[in-house]
Formats: sequence, C-alpha cells, structure tokens
Amino acid sequence: LATVFFGSREESLARMVTQGAEWIPFSNDSLAVVVGVLWLLLNLSCWLSVPGGFFMPCCLIGASLGRLFGQLVRERLGRLVFPGAYALAGAAAVLGSVQHATISLVVILLEVRACVRSHGCGLAVQSCNVIFCVCACVGGRKS
Repeated sequence: LATVFFGSREESLARMVTQGAEWIPFSNDSLAVVVGVLWLLLNLSCWLSVPGGFFMPCCLIGASLGRLFGQLVRERLGRLVFPGAYALAGAAAVLGSVQHATISLVVILLEVRACVRSHGCGLAVQSCNVIFCVCACVGGRKS
C-alpha cells in the first residue's frame, strides 16, 4: 500500500503489471483501498484549481482494478492466470475511456510493460488494440 502512495507512480505501475514473482506483491484489500482512495482524490482534483493531471492516476486506477480482478480469477482458476496481464488490460481500458486516444496509449502501455523479450508482446499488442477499439466505439468516437 505504501508503494503506491509514497513511491514513484511508474514503479508502482511496473510492479502491478509484471508477473515474474511467485508471491503476490499487492493484497486484494490493499488494491481495493488504492482504487477507492485514488478515485476520490482524482474526483477531488477535478474540481480544484490546482493542476494535477489525469494520466497516471487513471493508469493506476485501471491497473489496480485489473490486478484485483486478475488475482481474484487466479484464486479461482489456479496458476495459469497472470494478474499482470489483467492489470495491463485494466489500465488500457481506463485510459482508453478517459483519454480517448488509442495508438499512442498502446505504445506507452507496452513500454511500461517492458516485456518484449521475456513474455512475447504479440498477444499484449492485440489485446490492447481490441480494448482501445471497444473504448472508442463505446465512447462514440470513430478513429
């Protein structure tokens, strides 16, 4: 929990998306707290006259929701499920729906994942493209 709130945002996002460790770096309770607190702070910052940015908070909210869902699925189905992939998909979905930008976010998320050599990024590229297409269609924007 302290990693997300007091550490660097990039480091926290990288830890949520990676899946190399056998142990789970974030508990389900801490991920739920992170989502709730970041969502409240993001809503609060929208109404303040202080520049805060939307990109990293939205990315962390999506990655936290995706990681939480991935860990819950992993508890039910076993070790074949990778919660980091769900974190990447969650970050892509929230960013695609909030930012309404598609191609540049795919590139940024794949750079965050940093898995080109280790896990094969072909599936990650395809899943991110599908997620962004769905977000663009649901949002009413044609790209």
